[in-house]
Amino acid sequence: MTIFLGLFLGLIAYWFYCGIKRKGFYWLVKVLLFVGSFFLLFISLVSYQHELNLLLDFFYGNKVVVKAMCFVWYLIFAHLIQKHIISPIIFVLDKKIEKRIGKDPYR
Repeated sequence: MTIFLGLFLGLIAYWFYCGIKRKGFYWLVKVLLFVGSFFLLFISLVSYQHELNLLLDFFYGNKVVVKAMCFVWYLIFAHLIQKHIISPIIFVLDKKIEKRIGKDPYR
């Protein structure tokens, strides 16, 4: 198992090395933004359960409605963060990478 994990992590490290060597430092920032947006949307949906339970204790009404409202508001805020903050930064980084390696680097 340790050998497979070492090979897997080695392949990931080699992929990072080749990406940075070919496309520059902006590629690394772009990958980190993509991974961060994934964690923002999917992984943190699981981790907000404690705060949601505190909010449910505050409201004594229908807990299903409060859960649904919190879930919808969370998705709206996550979408707005991705659309208005992360996506423009990724587009600027794409322009810088395109300027560095050309319009169509695979020809």
